[in-house]
Amino acid sequence: MRSLSSLSGTKLLRIKPQLMDPKLLSARRAARVLAVQAFYQLNMTEDRSPEDILQEFLGYRKDFNDLPAKTIDWEFFSSLFLDASGKMAEISNIIADLLSKRWSMERLDSVLKAIVFAGVAEISYFTEIPVKTSLDEYVEVTKLFFDKPEVSFVNGLLNAAAHISRSSELS
Repeated sequence: MRSLSSLSGTKLLRIKPQLMDPKLLSARRAARVLAVQAFYQLNMTEDRSPEDILQEFLGYRKDFNDLPAKTIDWEFFSSLFLDASGKMAEISNIIADLLSKRWSMERLDSVLKAIVFAGVAEISYFTEIPVKTSLDEYVEVTKLFFDKPEVSFVNGLLNAAAHISRSSELS
């Protein structure tokens, strides 16, 4: 379920309706979902800077919160999106190295690419967040958009990233 709607010029991803329970989205998880949406938007538009997209999300989404979350951690969203946007090449290289020889970044579904990008960024650069928390969160975020095969794919890829960058936390 990856239908899109266009609101205020931003293409927004829709999460599965059966998962629209406010109890399922903490403020941090909602921020992660927004980061995935912002990375998706960044990948889909060539003429927009990360700063433009961030401002659009902060300006528009703060006033119209269509996520089923009581609150959103806007500071975490902003930090994750801007920090990772500044390291696009590094994160893309990490992901490319983790993909098997049969896969490439171009072959990944655009939503899946945004999820993996956000997850690898958090695991690699937000070391104050326990790695197991990041892994669990991105598996749950993936479930909002996809079914089992994609969830397993994201889990495996992010687990591999965690073993490379933060192996001491996983033992």
